[in-house]
Amino acid sequence: ESDGPNAAITSKFGENTRAIAAINGSYFDVDLLMPVTYVKDEGKVLCNVTTDGSYRCNGMFMIKDKKGRKVDIVGVHSLGTAKAAKGWREAIISGPVLIEEGQAVEYEDDGTRLYRKFYTTRHPRTLLGYTADGWLYFIVVDGRFPGQGEGMSIHELTVLCESLGLYEALNCDGGGSSTIWTKDDGVINHPYDNKKFDHEGERVVPNVIICK
Repeated sequence: ESDGPNAAITSKFGENTRAIAAINGSYFDVDLLMPVTYVKDEGKVLCNVTTDGSYRCNGMFMIKDKKGRKVDIVGVHSLGTAKAAKGWREAIISGPVLIEEGQAVEYEDDGTRLYRKFYTTRHPRTLLGYTADGWLYFIVVDGRFPGQGEGMSIHELTVLCESLGLYEALNCDGGGSSTIWTKDDGVINHPYDNKKFDHEGERVVPNVIICK
């Protein structure tokens, strides 16, 4: 994870860290390229507050040690604190939580345009999750390409997680940020930021989640 002047496209983060795979991380200020959610990297807090709306930032993904042998996704309700990340090497707030302890999390329509735009409209999406037996999933859904990649609503994304048997799952930043990269195949989805159905439209982001 990084920020500001050190921000980069997801594939570059993956290459520079010699990762096996990488996905884009959480929400950020697109002008300043700074995170707007809590971020902790290698034990160092890079952003200690969450200014993005609580309507979606209600979960934290955490990694316990350098080798990533223990991960967790927990609900967070006090978004300005780091209590949930205490004792964890890596942590990032995002959301909404999709699956919690094997159960789908449903969100009621509050009647606002903000809810409809984010929750019920289909968009490119990024999520991470894991199964009860320890398999970690990086998932990206293409969107905004009619007839080629339609995107998903939050409910549809949750149904996908259920079909894969995920025990915990957390939505990450989506839209033009959604990117998945692997060491062997490069960018394998169709990032929307250049509005072309190719593999070249990556957006510069301040943080990513990698697998080594």
